[in-house]
Amino acid sequence: MSILNSQYYKNYRHRLAAIRPIILNNIENNTDKYSFPIISSLAEINTTNIHGNSEQSNNNFIFVGVLFIAATKPSVFFELKKINNSFEVYTNKIYYVEDEHTKVEVIFEENYHEILCTGMVLGFIASESENGIIKVKDIIFPGFIKKIENAQKEIENESNTQEMVDETKGCTNKIAFLCNPVIKQNYKFNLGLIIDFLNGVVDNKNKVEKIMICGNIFSFNKNRENSFLSIESNNTDNFLEETLNNLALVTGENDNLIILPSIHDPTDNLYPLEPMNKKLFKGKSIMNNEFLPSPAYYEFKGKNILVMNKDIVLDILKYEGHDDSKEAPLEEHLIRSNYISNDGSPNLEKKENHSFIFTAMNLILKIRHLIPTSPDTLPCKPDNEDSLIITKFIDYFIITGISHQKKISENKKTVFITVPEFNCENTAVILNVLNSDIELFKIE
Repeated sequence: MSILNSQYYKNYRHRLAAIRPIILNNIENNTDKYSFPIISSLAEINTTNIHGNSEQSNNNFIFVGVLFIAATKPSVFFELKKINNSFEVYTNKIYYVEDEHTKVEVIFEENYHEILCTGMVLGFIASESENGIIKVKDIIFPGFIKKIENAQKEIENESNTQEMVDETKGCTNKIAFLCNPVIKQNYKFNLGLIIDFLNGVVDNKNKVEKIMICGNIFSFNKNRENSFLSIESNNTDNFLEETLNNLALVTGENDNLIILPSIHDPTDNLYPLEPMNKKLFKGKSIMNNEFLPSPAYYEFKGKNILVMNKDIVLDILKYEGHDDSKEAPLEEHLIRSNYISNDGSPNLEKKENHSFIFTAMNLILKIRHLIPTSPDTLPCKPDNEDSLIITKFIDYFIITGISHQKKISENKKTVFITVPEFNCENTAVILNVLNSDIELFKIE
């Protein structure tokens, strides 16, 4: 059955319709590099040529479609390995590319090492092989959005002028990020203290203009064993009420907060996550602050900031190592590669392990889609994906829930920043958006 005609067909059809023109425009602007005929529909690929019965069977051509990756062995073997670790499990992956009309099976040349995951819309330079499978020689990504330098300089000049004018008013061009505060009694004091500090209550020199609080806000602990939706809890209503009161208490009368939910907060649990409803905080001053969806775009001082939680990039990384024909199951591969632990949390004790995260961040910008693995392995709404298509240049790309590191993207234009979990490290990341300077504030 065609995936583009199944339950979530709207997602994939909309994704393909939105990103295909970007890829075709990329091809049109690089005709010297992509001088092959373009197949407008997979249905146009001649079956005779696929089986190699034509002189044209070795000619290269280009087509665009949605990539799907399937494993050839059922998951019961993965469960057996959990019981008996000596039980060897391998999976050969099958790759399909699909458009609105049909799908074809593809294989990749051995020297191709990019991470690929289900749900990507890509262009493919291919030739037809003798066994009826399309042989892909190279991939055409939608590519990074180019930064408009002149317009950017005008914005920066305007911001610098405004900075000098408003210097006496506390304009610092700084925004702080707090991740995973998991409001409860143990963390209530520390969170309130750090918010006061960032707002200049202790020292006005440390004041920031905005504070972004990113979920999980309502979970008890980092293992998410008891979220406010936990079916094991008999006191869900009391816990929710207490947490709401605690959050309102520590935020006080501030109106410079930006609050983003995560998957265990009181939202719809489908990506993109809806903003937390202000009616939860009826009568509380916290309602004067901004509530955003997740992932979220936020414009600050003329800079575009993209914020998303670690679950999205870790889901992409499950596909790492696709080119190995005897690769272990995706979860097993991540554990074996030492960048997630046995419980699925990121294992980033070594700084070099951040390179995996930054690889996934580069990939997201290159494919122009925030959550490519939805709806296949991450839950999402069965609808159009306007909010998930990347349509503007990103100055700062923030991933929450991972110990802090900073790096420049492959295109040398976007700054990647990871923000640690506050409930683990009691640390806030402070960003000056005009010069990309980072400060870490930690409560010992």
